[in-house]
Amino acid sequence: MKKINFLFVLLCFSYFSMAQGHSCKEDLFPQQEKNRLFGYINIFGEWKVNPIFSNVFPFHGKTAIVQQGTKFGVISCEGKMIIQPK
Repeated sequence: MKKINFLFVLLCFSYFSMAQGHSCKEDLFPQQEKNRLFGYINIFGEWKVNPIFSNVFPFHGKTAIVQQGTKFGVISCEGKMIIQPK
């Protein structure tokens, strides 16, 4: 079941990446905070997506896969949840 959920998220991620076709306004990079949670920073080291995730993956287009516990979801460049972790 977990494998199916992860595949679902990957398919959704692929759809959103192809459908949007653009990049974020600025480059965002995965970063781990002292509390061991992940978020995204810009080239100046400023947090653009707060570190609230167990793990994050690089942005492709305007979306990125994020992990909260054992669940995966998809966020936008602004950090808004597009697909809630499942």
